[in-house]
Amino acid sequence: MFRFVFTAAALIAATTAFAQNPPSTTTAPVATTAQHITQLSRLVVSAPTGTVRSLDDTLAPVVVIGRDMLEAFGSADIATVLRFHAGLDVAGNGGPGQPTSLFLRGTGSSQTLVLLDGIRINPGTIGGPPFNHILASGIQRVEIVAAPRSALYGTDAIGGVVSITLAQPTRNGLDWGAQVGAGHYSSRSAGAHAGGGNGTLFGGAAFHWFETAGFAPKLGSDQASAFRNQTLHGLAGAQNEMGDVYVTLWRSTGTTDYLDFFGQPTSQDYTDRVVSLHAAGQLAEIWDSRIILGQYFNGLDNPHTTDFTHTWRNSLDWRNDIDLGRHHLLTAGLFLAHQHVNALSFGTGYEDIERTRAVYLQDQMRYGPHRIVLAAREARFSSFGNKFVWNANYGFHFAHDWRVTAGLGTGFRAPTATDLYGFAGNPNLEPEYSHNQNVALYWNPNRHVRLGLNLYRNHVTDLIVFQASPSGGQVQNVGSATITGAHLSARLAWGPWRIEPAVNFQRPLNDETDGYLPRRSRRSATLNLGYDPGRWEIGLHVLATGPTEDSDFNDKINAGYVLTSLNAGFNLTRQWRISGRIENLFDIEYATAYGYRTAGRGLYVVLSYSM
Repeated sequence: MFRFVFTAAALIAATTAFAQNPPSTTTAPVATTAQHITQLSRLVVSAPTGTVRSLDDTLAPVVVIGRDMLEAFGSADIATVLRFHAGLDVAGNGGPGQPTSLFLRGTGSSQTLVLLDGIRINPGTIGGPPFNHILASGIQRVEIVAAPRSALYGTDAIGGVVSITLAQPTRNGLDWGAQVGAGHYSSRSAGAHAGGGNGTLFGGAAFHWFETAGFAPKLGSDQASAFRNQTLHGLAGAQNEMGDVYVTLWRSTGTTDYLDFFGQPTSQDYTDRVVSLHAAGQLAEIWDSRIILGQYFNGLDNPHTTDFTHTWRNSLDWRNDIDLGRHHLLTAGLFLAHQHVNALSFGTGYEDIERTRAVYLQDQMRYGPHRIVLAAREARFSSFGNKFVWNANYGFHFAHDWRVTAGLGTGFRAPTATDLYGFAGNPNLEPEYSHNQNVALYWNPNRHVRLGLNLYRNHVTDLIVFQASPSGGQVQNVGSATITGAHLSARLAWGPWRIEPAVNFQRPLNDETDGYLPRRSRRSATLNLGYDPGRWEIGLHVLATGPTEDSDFNDKINAGYVLTSLNAGFNLTRQWRISGRIENLFDIEYATAYGYRTAGRGLYVVLSYSM
């Protein structure tokens, strides 16, 4: 049945995309944080509501990472960039390619939904997104919604959403280029891209390669762990005054060396792949429609043992925006997914098929200085039944320069196949569930300055954790956690200067033990500073974080630290450019996970050519 609906929807999308007029909301181009931007009012976002809106008109807390900062980090993984934003704690078990977790304002890594060009890439096994396999090169922009968004996006969005947009080729003209790089730990990189369009047809492809000898990830061992990655991204489509339709392929493959439980060197092959079809058009004067069909595959294979985990997920998201006049924009959607998991891990083999059906509704209302967003979602999972979630947000411009927002919402994380059927699994698990409250105050005295103070509370119940017992233990729904915090941020853009400081204070508490949740900082501060007069630019990125508890299974403390990254770039000619980055500028010794090393000071240089 799902295959029939999947195929039929593809045909509908291809025909309705060229029905009448170009869509006015769902497919409007999203601006990026360009290197020379001086007006913050130009920034727009789409992740909080699924429709393009000005950042100053958004009711949910949002962090925007533009192309300039992503390019500065070259072939580093995306988590390396995310950690320089207060409230985003990143913990890694060693160097490049090693397991990496993101804790968004105190919530767990598996409680944050990650979208890549609109397709969810949280695997159906361990649940954590593959941040260590996604290179910053080739990404156009990242939006982080730091509030539950399960009403719009479904499972895993308890802490929020990380929406990654890949770079697209120009739709008019020709663009191509190549680059090579080298750096510390015998790191090497190369890449090439080509694309263009004639106004009707467009397409392109990009390839990025990165390899490093790495360093010894575990304390007490001198065995280095190498990492290799090849990423391919292709896109082809067509557009005219009646709409657009395009297909994409993103594929990240490679090998990660690591040390096993006994400290012996081994390796793991990985593949992450997204194939998608996007089509949009206007079915009526007030009705814009977009369909995203996609397949996500995540595969981990150990060539030295029989262990493996494979996830295939086919999905369909049909979103409709209906303009009911100047006061209401109604969004109605249908989401279908078919997930197949096959795995053998720690001697336990399991296979599972999960079917998901969901409908969702959202209304964006505007009455003078008042703004209201209401959203709800009813989802049915074949493993545990129905789940209903909602969110409500209110905003008020009480003065020309000031506005206040408030939000309430719920979120959930469905148990993964590993939770249900893996080692110590429990097929009777219920989803984790959260209630969130958020209040914010924003000040925009002019087009160059934006200040924000955000207060938040997230209460998560039915946590899915492993409970030890004399017979061995089992994964169960036990306990709850309450995360309260305050986030203060600023965005300043003036001429060639871009300054973004932020401070985050939070109390991520385990309600059962009154202890702090592991690897979440209770205080952190970041500063991202850039100066770009035109031909050259320089950037400084600083992270200061307090100590963290390491694990529920030990009493170790990871000490706080200050980490600094410096980058610079120079345009040699109109085509040639050289750029470099010094990671861990002051060679600080620090740890994000007890017993594991982190990278020392290293220089990375890239030479690029573009037309």
